[in-house]
Amino acid sequence: MPKNIQYFIFSFVFFIACKSDKIVIKNPTVFFQELIADDKNAIFKNINFDFSKDDVIDAEKSQQYDATESYLAYSYNFPKDTSKFVEYADIKYFFDEHDVLKIITVNVYLNDSIQETQLLDNFKEYYSHKYDAPKIDEYQYYSWDATADSKTTKGKYYFNIGIRKLAGEYGLALEFLRL
Repeated sequence: MPKNIQYFIFSFVFFIACKSDKIVIKNPTVFFQELIADDKNAIFKNINFDFSKDDVIDAEKSQQYDATESYLAYSYNFPKDTSKFVEYADIKYFFDEHDVLKIITVNVYLNDSIQETQLLDNFKEYYSHKYDAPKIDEYQYYSWDATADSKTTKGKYYFNIGIRKLAGEYGLALEFLRL
């Protein structure tokens, strides 16, 4: 094959690889794959902070177990269970006085410390790639400050992501707070 064609093919493949916005995680767990958003602009599970309560109800596919004017609560059982203990996530969405999503809290309950460490590593790798290295705050959360494009205001909004291991149980606590 002529050198100029080889150079062209190499350049084209390199260009395509660099243009990809997809974040590739080494050894993603089943739990990570189920919780992370398909939409690169979403905050969590294809939900973003521009959502109203009705938008979250439409988008969230988990089992709703509670609702008030200011919050929605869901339970998500992981479909590819790996043990006798059912790993699950308790997800809560809190709304401001304008019915706009303000806070997402997630507790992920796992079977053992290995799953806990693997999932924490997956989230740290993902958010560090997307938003830079985390800080560790006074509550022992790995913390990232982030921005996202607002679909309603056409501007940006700011939010914080915090992740830590659950106290007294195997699992993780995640918090997403719109600032």
